[in-house]
Amino acid sequence: MRHHTAAIRMEDVHLPDLDLWFEVSFTPVYLTPDQLTHWTVVLRDVTTRRRERAFLQNFMAATLAALRDAPLPVAINQMLRGMQQVLPSWTAVLILAEGETLQVYGDRLPDGLCRWIGSRSAEQLRGFWAQHDPQRLGRTLTTHDPFGAYDQAAGFQTSTGLALYDSQRTLLGTLALLHPDPLTVPDQASEVLSGGAGHIALVIEHHQQRQQLQWLAYHDPLTGLLNRSGFARQAALTLTQAGETGGALALGVLDLNRFKTVNDSLGHAIGDRLLQAFAGRLRAVVGHLPLQHLTRLGGDEFAFVIGEPARMDEVSAALSGMLGEPFTLEGRLVHIGLALGWSVYPSTAADLETLLQQADSAMYVAKRTGRAASVYAPTTRPSIFGFELENALHRAIEEDQLSLVYQPQVSVADRRIVGVEALLRWVHPEIGNIAPSEFIPMAESLGLMDRLGRWVFERACRDAARWPDPDLTLSINVSVLQVQHPQFQATLEAAARRHGLGPHRLIIELTETALVSDLAGLQSTLEQVRAWGARVSVDDFGTGYSTLLFLRQLQVDELKIDQSFIQDLGQPDKAGRDSCAIVGATLTLAAAFGLGVVAEGVETEQQASLLRDMGCPSMQGWLIAPGLTQAELLRRLES
Repeated sequence: MRHHTAAIRMEDVHLPDLDLWFEVSFTPVYLTPDQLTHWTVVLRDVTTRRRERAFLQNFMAATLAALRDAPLPVAINQMLRGMQQVLPSWTAVLILAEGETLQVYGDRLPDGLCRWIGSRSAEQLRGFWAQHDPQRLGRTLTTHDPFGAYDQAAGFQTSTGLALYDSQRTLLGTLALLHPDPLTVPDQASEVLSGGAGHIALVIEHHQQRQQLQWLAYHDPLTGLLNRSGFARQAALTLTQAGETGGALALGVLDLNRFKTVNDSLGHAIGDRLLQAFAGRLRAVVGHLPLQHLTRLGGDEFAFVIGEPARMDEVSAALSGMLGEPFTLEGRLVHIGLALGWSVYPSTAADLETLLQQADSAMYVAKRTGRAASVYAPTTRPSIFGFELENALHRAIEEDQLSLVYQPQVSVADRRIVGVEALLRWVHPEIGNIAPSEFIPMAESLGLMDRLGRWVFERACRDAARWPDPDLTLSINVSVLQVQHPQFQATLEAAARRHGLGPHRLIIELTETALVSDLAGLQSTLEQVRAWGARVSVDDFGTGYSTLLFLRQLQVDELKIDQSFIQDLGQPDKAGRDSCAIVGATLTLAAAFGLGVVAEGVETEQQASLLRDMGCPSMQGWLIAPGLTQAELLRRLES
């Protein structure tokens, strides 16, 4: 044995009935170098080592699954099974305090006992650990007959557990090991409990942070209602279900009257509290009104869906009446009203984006006429115009009622004009100014966008060709319907060619929500536009629900930061801080993708100064100039 000690074979042997593991080695023993006389067989009990290895493997796999955003029960139960592999006679259990209730994890616990524990309150658990671990040190606590209050035989006589805390020392729950016999807790059980607690606490905290981030992604932090992205996701699913069952829906968009007055006169802090109070009243009426997917779209604009279009009048009256009582804000009585617009699926549109546009248009009709509510009508608007809109738009083009104004875009650093955005205006001889937000959606539904777009291209290219700076860019807003038209590219090229305008001077603007709604359908056409030499800009960036994948696929050239983020820049409240963060993130994102950036709606020197400090290259807004006529723009350019 002294001279022949090297084993020539080694195996791991499992005895499943006993759940034991042995490492078995075989070593030959020779009397002479050529004469084998014996074998030495050594059995080493490696059960503990194998169980510890299985424990670590389970914890590593569970941690990896949690980091890959697996459901929390999947990761937790795998960790608990790992603990049980080290201690086969013990049952591992996790009791989490989720809100005001308790959630029980552990696949060895009887169902009846799980229900009994789950019927206790989270406050009871917090009170228990406040008494037994007042310093929140996370020390183990051993008890006998832990479920004595349970009216059935629990089957567990010994419990050793400890409180789990997050990084802020807030109680997450209890991790415990249970045994059916009354006994003294071995050191190994305490070690496994303490070793597993840290990993499990990290997994729980990661899960909670992920839930919080997901909540923030789809909810408005000020009111707690859904945000535009959350509404798009949930309302789209509701539309799909209605389509499958042949049902109908009504989509409502409402705007608060006099909110801007409150904001301007009492301050943004009071304005925020008013929005929160209004959201609270909306939630309060959900019990007797069929409102689904309550949403704050932005500013003082809200949206929701009802599953019974026949109840639109009832809902409109109830919401209007809800504001009969004034709001009391810091000792002041604040009276507001609302303007509500409706669109109906599938009567007026079959997709969410169009329904939102239609409801928004109807809301402006209600606001313009002083009514509480208005339902979108796809062909006529007799209550406002007294004639059919299609004929009015045709005449507007033929009789030169339409016009373009031009808003300069300047370098933030030196205020040098670097581009111009063309803005469409309609001045009706009897009604006066009609906002694009009112007539563009109607023009789209009536199939007039192609003709309207040709007029805009022709007029804008004609005017741009007369500007003294041959490199000044011209930005033109287009709708999805225009881009989807098979002659879109040819129409644009023909207008530019007729007036000698190089494609490098043209920037085509599409709203973010419009691009996201039909990325696949628009991508080919926009790629052709870029190949020709023109550029593509994403208008109102930040108000839709695009992704990094969307920007990479589309390969746009420019992002325009929506004015809703610019107007709060420099404000000391949360809205100001949030807007500053969003603008900064957009600039970083644009730099990473090599995109140009234009900030819209700049109205104050403070906003311009902040944009300069943040490195924003270009801006436009009333601080620079409103929409100018061609003559006014030429004078500005020449000076």
